[in-house]
Amino acid sequence: MHIPPVAKWGESDQESFADYYKKWPEDHRHVPKDVIENWIYLRWGSYREHWIQIDLSVTRFEPSIMSNGEIMEIGHTPGWIKAIDDTFRDFFSNPVQNTSWLGKYMLMHGTWPSSIIVLPNQGNLEHPRGGKMAQPFQLIEGHMRLGIIRKLIKTKFKKLEAKHDVWLMRTPDHLFQPTH
Repeated sequence: MHIPPVAKWGESDQESFADYYKKWPEDHRHVPKDVIENWIYLRWGSYREHWIQIDLSVTRFEPSIMSNGEIMEIGHTPGWIKAIDDTFRDFFSNPVQNTSWLGKYMLMHGTWPSSIIVLPNQGNLEHPRGGKMAQPFQLIEGHMRLGIIRKLIKTKFKKLEAKHDVWLMRTPDHLFQPTH
């Protein structure tokens, strides 16, 4: 089934999520609304470029909870986690980061406002951007949230929650290319 594009994506008069969700295909209603909003609607350009070929009719998203230790096991293709950590190295002293709506929320609540998406146990497959998927968990969506929470975990931030909600993405292996 065709995933509808976000009308006027990136423009000041982009369609609202409520209007976009009305266009969402009936045979894809099993995809959680939170996943549609945070992965597809808000990041339409990236989704369209890298992920649109994934057949959502056979993909499932399971709500799960991860400990801080498990969060630190979430990986990405080579170099990405280091880049994410470097981006948030000065989080506590960088007002652009720590006073953004996301930074404020995570400092206040010790967790993220919406679940990130991770793909478990697919290290033998190729990421759509290139490179081997990480084991035991590949980050799919939530790079900024993961960067901030990793910083909070590493610094033992006093308001840090012990567990965090995530979406586990379950999809057949054939939807991705095997690594060579």
